[in-house]
Amino acid sequence: MATRGTDCQDACPLSCALEAGADLIPEFSAVYHKKDGQPVPVHVTIVVLRDERGQMLGALELLSPREPELGFFLQGVSPVAARLREEVRDLAAVDDTVIIVGEEPARYDVAWSIHRAAGLDDSLFRHWRADDERELPWPPGTVYIEVDGHKPPFPVDGERGWRILAGTDRTEDFAREDGIRLLVLPSLAEREEDLPWMLRSWVSRLSGGRVKVAPDALDRLIGLAMRESLTDVRRTLVAAVARAGDQLEVSDLGGGDPGSLPAMDEMIASEDPLMTMEARILEELLKRSNWKMQEVANRLGISRVTLWRKLREHGICKDG
Repeated sequence: MATRGTDCQDACPLSCALEAGADLIPEFSAVYHKKDGQPVPVHVTIVVLRDERGQMLGALELLSPREPELGFFLQGVSPVAARLREEVRDLAAVDDTVIIVGEEPARYDVAWSIHRAAGLDDSLFRHWRADDERELPWPPGTVYIEVDGHKPPFPVDGERGWRILAGTDRTEDFAREDGIRLLVLPSLAEREEDLPWMLRSWVSRLSGGRVKVAPDALDRLIGLAMRESLTDVRRTLVAAVARAGDQLEVSDLGGGDPGSLPAMDEMIASEDPLMTMEARILEELLKRSNWKMQEVANRLGISRVTLWRKLREHGICKDG
């Protein structure tokens, strides 16, 4: 594979291995770029060659393709799913601002998929609020912003070098904007054939790959998605995955109200019901995992740093 010169100039794995004096650097993930700038996610292994006296003769850099994990909304076997995956990979190869139109959980998931398809590390994906005044850190990556029918608000003094993705449920105010691409997501009615794959993938991501889905529970979730919305499914899954063992059962989905949690009336009556619910879920996950932070972060689909920030916001700490 021919790559652009900056890949070798900025951080050549081969040079790093030689400078470190290592004989072998086992497989690790990296992103190279073709000469036209298109990102190529790869696995890299470095092998240093030496003679019988231990003198270095040279080194080999072994590359193999790496297929990035894509989000739940891109899973499935239908032609609609295949076209959506192709669109996402095309968008990952450019730096344009992308407006993703669809239901909130789906557009966030697709934004994350565009970021992953570009081969970037998860730590460089930031969910940014319009009122957030913090500067974005270095190195730059992807910023996802929820917008309400207006031009995406860029983070203060932080937009330089960061790719902007924005989510909305309308297209009218963006149709004639230059330099902005629209990605209109298919409806759940168009994705009915793909729902089993989508929902199993969503549960796997929320649980860090630990939880499978029982067939009857999957049927219940498919019915909920078709009757209600992905927002309702997400609310149900966050609670259900927190309850589940190795397999998510119908009983984990709750009784008559699939999204119910214990002490729901108490949480609704609190000053900030959403914050109270989030704190309860965090406390329960931490308790069940014996405070294994990475495991909890994986189950929630967030980074460890984000988990620590949420714990500080809620004042949650381990006893002792």
